[in-house]
Amino acid sequence: MFCEKCDTQVEDNALSCHNYEEKNSNNDLQIPVKVNAKKIVLSIASMVLIGVLVVSLFGGGGYKKTLDNYYKAHEKNDADLMYSSVVTQYWIDYTNEAWSNSAFESIQDSIENEIDDWGCGSNIKITYEITNERRATREQLEDLEDNIYDWYAYYVYERDEFSITDAYVLDIDFIVKGDKGTKNFYYPDGFLIIKENGKWRIPRGHISNSFYDN
Repeated sequence: MFCEKCDTQVEDNALSCHNYEEKNSNNDLQIPVKVNAKKIVLSIASMVLIGVLVVSLFGGGGYKKTLDNYYKAHEKNDADLMYSSVVTQYWIDYTNEAWSNSAFESIQDSIENEIDDWGCGSNIKITYEITNERRATREQLEDLEDNIYDWYAYYVYERDEFSITDAYVLDIDFIVKGDKGTKNFYYPDGFLIIKENGKWRIPRGHISNSFYDN
């Protein structure tokens, strides 16, 4: 007799067709897998984006938003922005505790004085460029943390309540353009920015140690 599926001749008492089973077995092994290239591209793009975000948040350069806010606060003469998102908390707490005028008043006066010193008038716009950055070593961070704690933070914090986990000294060139002219400036001692208790902030006051001296 013949197999009903492949017309191969088989014995009369055969329960199955070996030829048909062999062909179908090979076909099962060779079934092509359809690859969705679009999904692969999107998946790779997502992985790259996540990597960029991780580097931005936890690696070098995560201070950029704080630095942007520093200049934006000057452009808008916005002491609220400087107080809430830029200046170190230890300095705010120390000033409110130790000085007769509040930290907010001091920040407001500082912004206005800097704008006056620049001499470019009002309605200013600021552009800046980081020309170099120097990152603190572990030893320098410990020295910086001790220095700031001894000068300021010990007034308001216990020692284990204050930590600096990262710091940079930045060389910054910036341009101020206002209704009275345009001028170029830079920071001769560099620009210190630190990661205070997990947040990038810009310190105020006197700081002198192996990493930074102003």
